[in-house]
Amino acid sequence: MAANRKKINLESYVVRPNDLPTTEVSGEIVMMNLEKGQYLALDSVGSRIWELLEEEQAVKDIIKRLIDEYEVEEQTCQEHVLEFMNRLYEEGLLQLNEIK
Repeated sequence: MAANRKKINLESYVVRPNDLPTTEVSGEIVMMNLEKGQYLALDSVGSRIWELLEEEQAVKDIIKRLIDEYEVEEQTCQEHVLEFMNRLYEEGLLQLNEIK
């Protein structure tokens, strides 16, 4: 990750970019990073997070939804979601907006 890039945390507001080519294949999202010429396939949970990222919202709110939907422990959910979102952000596949 570049030294000047912020890290996503629970209070961050995130949204997916509008100009990112994506498609659904067998219930999973596949996206293409045109700048790097790479693609990324998301599993069912990653695809659900991607759906939730259609509208800008706080990471903590996305985590609350996932805890309810998947009946997962809060700490586990937080760790996995933050790791996933920071990876997307590092790859330029997620937009981080100022804390509101």
